[in-house]
Amino acid sequence: MPNQNKIYTYTPSTYTVAPITSNTVTSTTTGWWMSPDIPQLSPLYFSEYVIKSHPTGSSYICEPPVLNTDFDTIILAEAGYIGALLSEGWTPCSGAEYSDSGANFYAYRKGTQNYIVTTDTKFYKKFVYATKIAKSMNLLNKEDRVKLFDAVLYKV
Repeated sequence: MPNQNKIYTYTPSTYTVAPITSNTVTSTTTGWWMSPDIPQLSPLYFSEYVIKSHPTGSSYICEPPVLNTDFDTIILAEAGYIGALLSEGWTPCSGAEYSDSGANFYAYRKGTQNYIVTTDTKFYKKFVYATKIAKSMNLLNKEDRVKLFDAVLYKV
């Protein structure tokens, strides 16, 4: 759920997040005000749901980097992010490699960018840890990276 201690306002040229500090909050950029008694708007952008992110995948792990591939990012997000992500033109990836049976993550694609999104802090930390190990070992072979990630994420 979005942060309940902030008010979100939007105009075509500005976007403001203001902390609730009194009965009314006035944006210095738009001059708009909202009362904390008025229900808050849902966040408008996926980035508002993002808690942390870290690069991953062969373009980040391998040295020299793989140049003819996409760019992957693991993202820890607040629940409820999907609508905002889809409204920004991201499409869900299909296939077994783009989610797991435990629903720990889902993958989305837009152009050459791939987001691996999870709401599970423990899973996110394991994924980043596996990425750092793979990078330090410079695992160039995809099968080796998959085995490492399976071992770290699922103890396989």
